[in-house]
Amino acid sequence: TNMPATVPPDMVDCTVEKIAINAVLAGCKPAYFPAVLASVGSEAGTLLCLQTHARRPLAELALGSVSAQVVRTCRQPVLLVGPQCRQAPSRFESLVVALDGSKLAETILPVADDWCSHIDVTPWLFEVLSARVPLEMDASDVQETAYVHRIADQLSLEGFKAGWDTAHDRDPAAAVTRFAEAQQPAIVALTTHGRSGLGQLVMGSVALAVAHHAPCPVLMLRAP
Repeated sequence: TNMPATVPPDMVDCTVEKIAINAVLAGCKPAYFPAVLASVGSEAGTLLCLQTHARRPLAELALGSVSAQVVRTCRQPVLLVGPQCRQAPSRFESLVVALDGSKLAETILPVADDWCSHIDVTPWLFEVLSARVPLEMDASDVQETAYVHRIADQLSLEGFKAGWDTAHDRDPAAAVTRFAEAQQPAIVALTTHGRSGLGQLVMGSVALAVAHHAPCPVLMLRAP
């Protein structure tokens, strides 16, 4: 919260703490602070970095979560630092892009391209397939593997040498977290559906679970 960043339109140094102080001085009620942060973070060229407890959906429904509210309303990606996140390395090596075969999940790809270009990391495309017992590949698995391979080929045409992998798991968040652990030092990038309240509770929240367990920062983009 105290890491400075330059914020348009005046491009002055700014931290979340400074935003909070100015919001209070302007008479902003605490309940509206997430909206203020989201408004600042929605400016082009701005990146919000927030520490999060990444509560489970039921706890968030009861207690609320500033970071979750910001992600749901911010028009730019938000970088979340969860409770299991380790100390930042001197430089990151990988960007793990979590995909599920949907167009919604693919909205993170342009953001991933931009980050790979600016911080010089290797993109890793990772898709979690539904788990079965016994774990045997069938025709549908081959098609789904071809999907993530095709995305990697598209990135290669844009000048990125992307790695890719798939896994079978009943818990997608745990699978993403384990894969990110293997690619350390890494950043995870994914899309969230941005639901709140009971909608999030019913649908579950892979993104929230990843932020809670990941040993690294999680770049989260709310789907349009």
